[in-house]
Amino acid sequence: MNEIHFPEKACFKNHFDERELHLSRADCIEIDPTVRERVTSICNQTAVYQNLFQERLKSARYTLSDADEFLAWASAGWKLGTHFVLFIIDDQLGIVGAIDIKSAELDNAEIGYWADSDYPGNVTNAVLAMVDSAIETGLGIRRINHISASSAMHIIPLKPSLAPVLDGIW
Repeated sequence: MNEIHFPEKACFKNHFDERELHLSRADCIEIDPTVRERVTSICNQTAVYQNLFQERLKSARYTLSDADEFLAWASAGWKLGTHFVLFIIDDQLGIVGAIDIKSAELDNAEIGYWADSDYPGNVTNAVLAMVDSAIETGLGIRRINHISASSAMHIIPLKPSLAPVLDGIW
């Protein structure tokens, strides 16, 4: 198993308005009521909810308790080295999305994400910042499949190598 190292913070800009954002490791953010409420709110947005939670929650709303479980799981992944959640942070708005590497077994790992549909233009550049951070820390990425900007969640294969190869229009 490859050990995964990421900085506590990786900066990038919004695609549309050049607003500064950053990725923060889940184990490096302070969990407060605002964080819990942002996660709950985004996870109840139509596209995110339908793609990720509707079936699992049997159409019940995503709750603060669900957010607490997710936040604990997200932080634990870094400590245990089993999965790696990065939050997309806008300094004025707080959390506007999350990206996770779903496994430490990089040959079969994939990434997924959810994002606030009210603030588009963050996910592609967040993934690119994640890739840059991965390369800078010695974890290369061989292939990233096309990401549809109109979708709230995708799963993308993640493979180690020396440099990223972007397949699709970014």
